[in-house]
Amino acid sequence: MLDRGQSSYRNDKTALSEIRPIIVGVGLTCLDESLVVYPNPSLSDGQNQSGEVRTRHVDAGGMVANALACCARFGGRCHLVSAVGDDDVGAWLIESLNKKTIDCRQVLKIPNRVSPSATIVVDASTGERWIRPQTGLSELTTFDSKANIPADTKVILVDGFYPELAHYLISEAKARSIPIVGDLGLDSQTSVEMAKQCDYLIVNEVAAFRYSRARNLDQAIECLTELCPAFVGITLGRRGVVVSWSGERSHIPSPSVSTIDSTGAGDAFHGAFAFGIGCGLPIQHTLWFSVTTAALNTQKIGAQAGLPSLDEVYGTVQNFFPSWLEHE
Repeated sequence: MLDRGQSSYRNDKTALSEIRPIIVGVGLTCLDESLVVYPNPSLSDGQNQSGEVRTRHVDAGGMVANALACCARFGGRCHLVSAVGDDDVGAWLIESLNKKTIDCRQVLKIPNRVSPSATIVVDASTGERWIRPQTGLSELTTFDSKANIPADTKVILVDGFYPELAHYLISEAKARSIPIVGDLGLDSQTSVEMAKQCDYLIVNEVAAFRYSRARNLDQAIECLTELCPAFVGITLGRRGVVVSWSGERSHIPSPSVSTIDSTGAGDAFHGAFAFGIGCGLPIQHTLWFSVTTAALNTQKIGAQAGLPSLDEVYGTVQNFFPSWLEHE
């Protein structure tokens, strides 16, 4: 577990670009179709109002796939453990992620199955979105093969999909003292049990309140800390993130940006967080880095199309968090 007193790190851009940590992610890979609609879709009940589709964007998606795309954008050496169907979509997903320098050799091709997909309806006026449920492979629990963790892996990232693969990786990571970052929905007993194995548990606000049934963020954080005492975070969208670690709680605000599409902002946060941990940044710097990455990712359509470069994040984080360059 890293702490704010760690001194053997460099937070300059050159150092971050040279470390290139190995990060393994296990979870969902799917085809994302983003539809920017005007007038507004009804985000509350998923029933779209009649209106014109202004923009259509198709790309690879899925929580862990998006997070690894973020890590790879920063120079991380990323390995994806996932599953797709043995169809044209699955082949295209692997090709697309390979082009983003993500190693997909452990993405399983499931015979006679359709690859997962999702339709994302984006409100043209606010950038808020509603995701129609993913289809294909979500119920898959048994696999014929096991995943491998490369030597010198720095971080494992799990999102709760394909728990059999995830539990195998978690066991290996625990045996090798590799930190585990969880992006979990806490909507099943399997997901909850997985959260207890994480070193860093970071969930979105909806999942936090659904699981905890809390009346406020303090109560939600306290409840989640029972699952993962070392580190808990709740992402709050434009409001940043609240965290608890080493007995302390804090709120890290998000840089203010003009949001076009909020899809994948949470995934970008997790990707940046895993990258920061893999680079050896202290927690406070990792959090600043992560909220900045998530905010910048909302300025283009699509979860992966808007991923910022290390230069863009570094420039923004210095301006919004002046203490970034201060070593403790």
